[in-house]
Amino acid sequence: MDLRESRARQIIVRHPWELARLEVVDQVIQDHFDQRKALTVLDVGCGDTFFVEKLSERYTQCSFYAIDIEFEATDLELLRAKFGKTPIQVFATLEDMELKSAPASVDIVLLLDVIEHIEDDVLFLQMLLSKPYINPQTKFFITVPAFQGLFMSHDVFLGHFRRYNNASLEASIRQAGMRKNDIGYFFASLLPIRALQTLKERLAGQKESATGLVTWNGSEAAAAWMKRILVWDYQLARLLKKVGIKLPGLSNYIVATKLK
Repeated sequence: MDLRESRARQIIVRHPWELARLEVVDQVIQDHFDQRKALTVLDVGCGDTFFVEKLSERYTQCSFYAIDIEFEATDLELLRAKFGKTPIQVFATLEDMELKSAPASVDIVLLLDVIEHIEDDVLFLQMLLSKPYINPQTKFFITVPAFQGLFMSHDVFLGHFRRYNNASLEASIRQAGMRKNDIGYFFASLLPIRALQTLKERLAGQKESATGLVTWNGSEAAAAWMKRILVWDYQLARLLKKVGIKLPGLSNYIVATKLK
């Protein structure tokens, strides 16, 4: 979860979208990596560290570097005390990490709903590609919100500059100097809901109250059911993709590597 959202209130029950996205990313990692290897993972824009913590529990042999420019000094102090001798290290910037504990090389770079927050996404990706620990074997896993036509007050609240589709996402990574390994959408079932919300906002001529993922007020059981539905949604889309049927979805992803 974005730190801007997590600070809006105390998190009691995680939003099912966030829980389901964890399963999607886990599946993509399994599709592209040998889980028996000790991988080095760089999570740029890690938010409140929920995601990297959960991954570290599943991939205990891996090391994790979590970066977020929203971290304040007190955040870093508390998180470093919390993680202790775990394989998770947290930093506010890449430069801070490089000064203190830079990895020799990185296997996975996670950019989970990050580059839509950056005005010049291509320049940002080029900066990451220039780092000495990034090589042609490093795989970038990027997720973004899909379809510019669904841009609304929710995006403005979260500080989004844009939404993407397969073509625009691939164009950005190609301009940055990367090649596509895999691309697609997920959470097709959420598309009509978001389309109705966008239409309602435009017809009413006023913005909806937007508070991001912190708007989930349901029970833990309800969150678990919603998560299960979204995971089924992704699994169906993944199965259909294998036979050439590509479903659109509310989120877009790409797996890419640096050009040699």
